[in-house]
Amino acid sequence: MTARTTAGNLLREPLIGVSDAHGQRCRLTLPQVFARLSDPQASTIAFTAAQAHQGHAVHAFLVQVAAMALRRAGLETPPTDPAWWQTYLLAVSDGCEAAWTLVVTDLKQPAFLQPPVPEGALAAFANHLGSPGAVDLLVTAKNHDRKLESGATDDPQAWMLALITMQTGQGYSGKANYGVFRMNGGLGNRPGVGLRDSQDLGAAFRRDVGVLLRQREQVCDDAGFGSAGTALLWCLPWDGKRSAVFATLDPWVVECCRRIRLIDEGGITARMAPTQAARVATSDAFTGNAGDPWTPINAKTNKSLTLPKDGFTYKRVADLLLNGDWAAPAAQIPQPGDGPDLRWYGRALVRGQGKTEGWHEREVPIDRRIGKRFAQRDEREALGKRAQEMITNAGVMRLGILKPALVTLWHEAEGRVEPALRRLEQRIDHEFFPVLWNTDADLTAWRTALKTWAQAILDAEISTVAETASRWRRISEATSRFEYGLHRKTHKDIKAMFLPLTTVSTP
Repeated sequence: MTARTTAGNLLREPLIGVSDAHGQRCRLTLPQVFARLSDPQASTIAFTAAQAHQGHAVHAFLVQVAAMALRRAGLETPPTDPAWWQTYLLAVSDGCEAAWTLVVTDLKQPAFLQPPVPEGALAAFANHLGSPGAVDLLVTAKNHDRKLESGATDDPQAWMLALITMQTGQGYSGKANYGVFRMNGGLGNRPGVGLRDSQDLGAAFRRDVGVLLRQREQVCDDAGFGSAGTALLWCLPWDGKRSAVFATLDPWVVECCRRIRLIDEGGITARMAPTQAARVATSDAFTGNAGDPWTPINAKTNKSLTLPKDGFTYKRVADLLLNGDWAAPAAQIPQPGDGPDLRWYGRALVRGQGKTEGWHEREVPIDRRIGKRFAQRDEREALGKRAQEMITNAGVMRLGILKPALVTLWHEAEGRVEPALRRLEQRIDHEFFPVLWNTDADLTAWRTALKTWAQAILDAEISTVAETASRWRRISEATSRFEYGLHRKTHKDIKAMFLPLTTVSTP
C-alpha cells in the first residue's frame, strides 16, 4: 500500500467522536468540536474514544488553545461558528495547516503535536511505537488492566488522544526522555483541580476559558512568559539539543515534551527520538509553579502539587479546598457565573519510579447552603477550622482508640489490623463532606458517629476470633483497651471528643 503524504487532518476530517446527554453520537472536525463546546444550547457529555486518564489532558488542551485563539481575535466569548474556529486555529499555528494533521511526511513541517525535524530524516528516531497505547502515559504502568499495545493503529482519533496526553502530561521516563515543565520534578504529575457546576463538558470548557482569559496578564508577570509568545510548541523545529525559555512562550502554550513523528506505511505507527535537553528550560530550583490554572501551589514551599499514591482522600481534598497553605489554582476560584450545583473535582495520574501508581479522580459536591459563602475568605477559613477539627477527631478514633484495641485483639497478627483500619477510613471518607457542609450542626453527632463506626468494626473483628483457649482473654483485653481509649483523660483530644458522650469512669 502506498504511503499517504498526509493523513488525519483535524481541521477538515470528522475524526472526533462526541455524545450528548441523550446518548446521541456523532463525529466532528476539531473546529466543530470547539464550536459545539462554545454553544450553551448544545450538550456534550463525553468524547466517546477518550479514556478516563485522558479527560483532563484533552480538556486542558482545548481550553488553552481556545484562550489563545480568543485573545488573538480580541474576544471574550467563544463563538459558535465552526468557520471562525477554523480560521483562528490556523492563526494560532501561524497559518500552518500541517500542524493540525496527524501524519505529515515532509519532516520540515510540523504535524499535530509533532515538531519539525530539522535534520530532515528519522535516523535518530530509533524507538518504534506500534500503537496509541504505546505512546500514551501508561507505557510503563501496570496499565490498569489495559494492554500496553492498546488502541487501533488505523484509528486517527486514538493517536490524537494519545499524543495530547503524552505531550502535555508526561514526566521523566529514563535518560534522554524529559517531561513537561508544568509539574514538580520528573516524577511529579500534572493534576487537574478545579470547580464546575455541570457535568456538561461544554459548560466546563466555557467556564475555564473565561478563567484563563482573566488570569493571563498575572501569569505572564508571575512566571515570566511572553505577552506575545509561541502558542503551540510543536510548531517550532526541535533538534533535541536546545530548550525554549519562558520569555518566548505564551502563558497558555501547549507543551510538546518529546520528539515523535507518526508515519503511515499502510498503518500508522510512531517513531520517537531521545533528546539531550528538555523542551523548555527550567532551573534546578524550579518546582512546577508556572501558573497552570488546574495545579495547586503550596504557599510555603512554592511547589506544585504532586499527588501521592493514596490519591484524593478526604483529608487532602479538605486541605486543597480550605487550607491557607495551598494557593488555589485559578480553576478552583469561584466565579460570578457559577451555578448552584457546584462541584470540586480532582484528577491525576500518579507517577512512580519506572511505573505509575494509579489514576485518581474524585468529585465532591459543595452543598448549596455553602455555595455563596464559599467565595468569601472568612467563611472558607471557618470551614477550614471545622474540617481540621473533624480530621483530628477521626485520627484520634482511628489511631488512638481503634488501632490499640485491634493490636491487642490480634497481637499484631499480620494482615488483620490494617484492613480493619482501612474500613473505618473508608466510612469516614464517605461521610466527611456532608457533615462538613452542615454548619448548622455542632460536631457532637460526628464524634458519636466515629465511636459507633469504630465499635462496629471492633465487634466484627471480635466475631471472627477463633475458638481457642485465649479467645475470651483476648476479647476482654481488646474491649477494655477500646473503652479505656474512649475515656483516657490524659489525652486532651480524646477528652474533648468523648467525655460528654459517657459517664463511665476512667480505668
